[in-house]
Amino acid sequence: VIVIRNSNGSAGNALATHWLSINNDNPIELHIVYSGWDHWGVSMLRANLRAGDNTLMLKKGVNFAEIDMIDIFLDE
Repeated sequence: VIVIRNSNGSAGNALATHWLSINNDNPIELHIVYSGWDHWGVSMLRANLRAGDNTLMLKKGVNFAEIDMIDIFLDE
């Protein structure tokens, strides 16, 4: 499970997105709901990571959101 702490202060309370690629695979669109710049929220997704090193890359999508932290948990 990948948990991404974020904040979205886009104008008009708009949804923001980022694109997440794991090990250079096809990107996954990550939706970040409006929270304002003073409030943190989280986006969560399940992904299969391989044993050993993995590369996660985030790219800006639409509107504006900040990524603060990424946590990875074993999904049991």
